[in-house]
Amino acid sequence: MNDQVTDNETPVVILGGKSWPIPKLAVRQLRKVRGPLIEMNNRIRAALETGDTEGAKLNAASDVMLSLDEGDYERLLLKVVFWGLTRANPNLSYDDDFLNMEVADDEITTAWFVVRNQSGLFVFSGQKDDASEGEATGVTQSPSQTGTA
Repeated sequence: MNDQVTDNETPVVILGGKSWPIPKLAVRQLRKVRGPLIEMNNRIRAALETGDTEGAKLNAASDVMLSLDEGDYERLLLKVVFWGLTRANPNLSYDDDFLNMEVADDEITTAWFVVRNQSGLFVFSGQKDDASEGEATGVTQSPSQTGTA
């Protein structure tokens, strides 16, 4: 692990029973996840607009994640999480290490939201620069894109 990019403020996710820090992304990671993060976030955002209650909005956003086919699941979730992990773990291999992890689907989803936050692409209403992981991963918050092409 690359301890130079992590500190006590770095969010940590649990994948397969192991703690994985996800620091702010470097350009190396950002260039790989930017497009997929924007696409997936737009899908979630559209789903949130279909719900008329908080519960319905959360269910609609969850349905987006659960309805991904294998190709989109890999492109929009798995590879985003993988690239987020490589900032602190540059020797992690996708095929040999990451794809062989025993993980629960909800662990991947949680890690995706942490990577989304650590990308710096999105700002959430009420989010402060030092937002806690809970604030950063809430799917019911309204995202606004801050990056430009």
